Amino acid sequence: MLTRTQARSKHTKLRAAQRYSVSINRKEIKGIIETIQKGGAVASQRWSHGVSLQIVTHHGVDIAVLYSKTHKELLACLPATDRRVCKLVSAL
Repeated sequence: MLTRTQARSKHTKLRAAQRYSVSINRKEIKGIIETIQKGGAVASQRWSHGVSLQIVTHHGVDIAVLYSKTHKELLACLPATDRRVCKLVSAL
């Protein structure tokens, strides 16, 4: 059985592959998290308490991810067609 952190990581990897055709490993996830923590995201928007929508560039592709500041981990990759992602990208 997976821990909550392992399940979130697995979900993020699966959704990145599905929605952006990008494979992400554990080290790359940590790199994306460090980029977000250092303020290197292309755009960000508060989602809910402790969770934010972040647009990060990974291997030349802009990926929309949900980041939990509380748990310091990625929760999911959202599709580029999601209305909140489109709204954030159009504000750039």
